[in-house]
Amino acid sequence: MRSSNLRAVAHALPSRELSYAEVEARFGVKETASIAKMSGIRNRRVVSPGQTASDLALAAAQRLPA
Repeated sequence: MRSSNLRAVAHALPSRELSYAEVEARFGVKETASIAKMSGIRNRRVVSPGQTASDLALAAAQRLPA
């Protein structure tokens, strides 16, 4: 049986950060407060217009060691 090994892992995040205040303005204080309390998430990363998952995959791949 053949086996495989994981040799490296890389990641890429969207550069734009959606602040807690922006989320609050969009969805309301009550909803965002309960989400923040349950999850601990205060900021979110969101893609810029025109940015796709494949753009992030390429950026991550380029960070892998040769």
